[in-house]
Amino acid sequence: MSKKNNNSLPPVSIVIAHRNSSSTILYTLRGIKKQTYPIREVIIVDNHSTDDSFDKIRKFSSKNKSLNIKIVFQSKNRGVSSSFNLGVKASKSDGVIIMHAD
Repeated sequence: MSKKNNNSLPPVSIVIAHRNSSSTILYTLRGIKKQTYPIREVIIVDNHSTDDSFDKIRKFSSKNKSLNIKIVFQSKNRGVSSSFNLGVKASKSDGVIIMHAD
């Protein structure tokens, strides 16, 4: 798909549920960055992680402002479906893509 035609496509929100995804989250974010479809925002729902994944996400986000990465934290481990529901509610697009951090 050429970038020229992307202006007519409605942008989507991407919701990523993750917990302790330090070893995979950067691969996921780099893959999203390569997409040509218009992305309004990337919402990462942290399901009470205890590793250094937040630091990795924050560093990547600061270098890739165009992805408009937002992080939503859950105060305890509520499971993946709760994370997806929370992320979808926080999204600002009519179209939402949900995915795991790996």
